[in-house]
Amino acid sequence: PFPICWPFFSNCEIMHSLPKAFGQAAVYAYAFGATIAGFCFWRRKIKSGWVLLLSLNLIKYIFLLTDYRFMGNYHYMPFLVTLMFLFLPSKSWGCAALTTLFYLAAGFLKFNVEWLSGASVGDAPSFIPKPYFELSCAYVVLLETVFIWLLWSKRNWLRALGLGQLVLFHAVSWYWVGFFYPCVMACLLSIFPIYWLWPHSNDQPGEQPSAIHSVWPQGLDRANLTTVFALIIFIACQLPTHFNSTDPALDGNLRLLGLNMFDARSICMVSLNLHYSQGGVTKTVEYIPNLHTAIRTHCDPIVLEAEARNICRDQQDAVVFRDLDLLLTAKRTTDESFYNVREIHNFCAQNQLVMASRGQRK
Repeated sequence: PFPICWPFFSNCEIMHSLPKAFGQAAVYAYAFGATIAGFCFWRRKIKSGWVLLLSLNLIKYIFLLTDYRFMGNYHYMPFLVTLMFLFLPSKSWGCAALTTLFYLAAGFLKFNVEWLSGASVGDAPSFIPKPYFELSCAYVVLLETVFIWLLWSKRNWLRALGLGQLVLFHAVSWYWVGFFYPCVMACLLSIFPIYWLWPHSNDQPGEQPSAIHSVWPQGLDRANLTTVFALIIFIACQLPTHFNSTDPALDGNLRLLGLNMFDARSICMVSLNLHYSQGGVTKTVEYIPNLHTAIRTHCDPIVLEAEARNICRDQQDAVVFRDLDLLLTAKRTTDESFYNVREIHNFCAQNQLVMASRGQRK
């Protein structure tokens, strides 16, 4: 399929010229390097593990820049946790706090009719009785905004209760999102038992690992303040979606730096009107693209604009081609009317994708 480029890297197709075998070899090499990095940390070869983990993440995110379809939370969240681990002090409570904020931000995105009614996730599965389906959706919001703080309780049984609820939630979510997302979240949630049981910066010298450590940082020294500042930056990246006059679940514009949750199911109508002219006769052909992306991004204007850019490049050598118009309307399943997300006339010219020599043809 054609590449879908990030808005800040519209020429990502140059990365797709490499042979397919190279990409496959890179994936296997990445998996091997990740195993070695884990072994280095286990054997307390901290410097070697640190350098290898940093290198692997740089390679991975150069690879992710090749296509916008890699924008999912299953890359976004581990990336931020890894940055916290690699570069910031107070790593233990910082990584745990960041993971907590992931859930909190996701919960606030679900405060809408689309999620609370169950419309965003579709029909109720057979293992959840239909009368309890909407209640289950409301419970998820409660879990991510209230019960999540049980992970920071001083009582062991409350921590276990909070963690158990999250594990159950992700096990059930397997039905909708497949295996990969729950597996990623299981890895992130493992931060908490490690943080609870392993000696960290608040421990006294010689103290043995136990489950009775204070879970909150003791005092705000320079190291803790640096970590707090990083957490505030993360929170700031989530705020634009809540203070926008349009609907971020439909236009997606303000979610590039924030979580992209499965909080709404969108319905959209997309069309690209291609204009041709020959011998003084103008003809318009409507093209309805089949974008083949996940439910979260299938109405994303970035995806449609990437398809439009590809058409502009493919048609630039066609003598009769003039330009194209882009139209995208969308709505949530609970909305009554469609919302005009994008309407761009002369898209190729506006994006400088029509050769300058064609100026007289417009």
